[in-house]
Amino acid sequence: MAIITKANTFTNGQTADGSQVNTNFDTIYNDYNGNITNANIAAGAAIVGSKLDLSSPGTIGATTPSIGNFSSVVSTGNIYSIPLTSYLASSTVVGWSGTPTGSIYYKRIGNTMLVSYTITGTSNATSTSFTLPYLVSNNTLAVGYAQDNTGTDEASRISMSAAGYVINFYKDVAGSAWTDSGTKTINGQFWYEATA
Repeated sequence: MAIITKANTFTNGQTADGSQVNTNFDTIYNDYNGNITNANIAAGAAIVGSKLDLSSPGTIGATTPSIGNFSSVVSTGNIYSIPLTSYLASSTVVGWSGTPTGSIYYKRIGNTMLVSYTITGTSNATSTSFTLPYLVSNNTLAVGYAQDNTGTDEASRISMSAAGYVINFYKDVAGSAWTDSGTKTINGQFWYEATA
């Protein structure tokens, strides 16, 4: 139901009519017993998770960029059945001429971002990066694989700065710059803690 209102108000010394008293109580009774809605819950209610039954969840309100697509995840499945999200077309990819080939996939579970990627093409810069949709919570380093200027595959450094969306890639674990010509390839998987 919506926000309830008191149907009848009495003054001191007035004889209360039974039907009016019952109407006041019935309004509360009918709303409280199984009909409480979002309108009846304070924004700052701070309801603890143990009070929520998510065994058969439905859509949970509107989503925001900072929270992510939570309502669609809850309404269509669980963390085990929701597939990875393809992000290459939405990402800002730096370091290749034209449009490189490959993929960027991610899956967010709570604040944990799981990322899988492979990108290859003609290098046109000594730096390489792509963006992801959720801010990095802490400065983070990871390791992937890279090939610079048609060289051999080798372990490469991945760097993420706190409060940033940009993931930086280097051609080796020492953090060396790329060659700005020839074929450049990065691939691997990593995870990071995203902001809430």
